[in-house]
Amino acid sequence: MAPLEIIYTPIAGSGALTVIFEDTPKIESLFPENSIGRYWLTPKGRLAGDEFDDVAEFEDIQKICTKSGEWVEVEI
Repeated sequence: MAPLEIIYTPIAGSGALTVIFEDTPKIESLFPENSIGRYWLTPKGRLAGDEFDDVAEFEDIQKICTKSGEWVEVEI
């Protein structure tokens, strides 16, 4: 699944990173099983986007696991 938009604004070396996959209304914000961010679903239950809490500016790998078992990974 290719992202439509990536938003990253680091302050002092790290920051939240948001990835939007679908430009549709989001029905709820959910917290992943591994508790490192949050994600949004479309009204049809597809992954609409996610947000990683604290991503390092120069090198980092983070993963979010949704309740349905989907994994989203970001590598910088």
